[in-house]
Amino acid sequence: MKVSIALVAATLMIAAAQNSVFAGQTAKLGKTSGKSQAKPNSVPKPPNAAGKKTPAKPSPTRAGAAPSVNPKAPLTIRGELIATGDNLPAYSVIRHSDGKQIELSSLVTEQAVIVLYHPGSKPAMRALPLIAAAAAKSKPGIKVYALCVRTDEAAWKASVKTLPTTMLALWDPAGRKDAGMNARKVLGCDAYPTLIVTGADGKVRDAFAGWFSGDRRLAPLLSE
Repeated sequence: MKVSIALVAATLMIAAAQNSVFAGQTAKLGKTSGKSQAKPNSVPKPPNAAGKKTPAKPSPTRAGAAPSVNPKAPLTIRGELIATGDNLPAYSVIRHSDGKQIELSSLVTEQAVIVLYHPGSKPAMRALPLIAAAAAKSKPGIKVYALCVRTDEAAWKASVKTLPTTMLALWDPAGRKDAGMNARKVLGCDAYPTLIVTGADGKVRDAFAGWFSGDRRLAPLLSE
């Protein structure tokens, strides 16, 4: 009887020990199995995590491309007479030889002399032959343009008859208008005659107002 009790007790102790081990293994497995082995669904990120807009890349067709607007510089009113190194403005005048409208910047592209005159100015009209002679003496064959301002077409055509035959007659059709642009404003002229001398590149070499008998200012500008 005592042996039977002892066997029963031993059997119970072995069973308890086995249950203890299984329980511990089960608990240990529970820790690891409690973590989800599947990867969580990835949440898509916004295009820019910082919330800033992604700068657009410049279009290769625009970068460094020439502007589509007219490349000519806009006409501006000068406070002073056009100066050395300046380009002639793209101002339209009328050419007497054929009556066509042409821009100064495209007409005078090399060495030349432009004389602005007003037919109502007696000093200017007296100076024109002297200027033409001085230019021809300094550089034979040089083009001398006589640009008439501040008058109407009829008065201009009448004045052309008194010009030296070597002068190329031009007229500013907007010359009598004080509003808007005219040759006097875009060239900065306020006296008559005014001389503008250009170089071989068409740019202004020098410009000055007035002319007197024996004036020597023109010769050095045409010597080269």
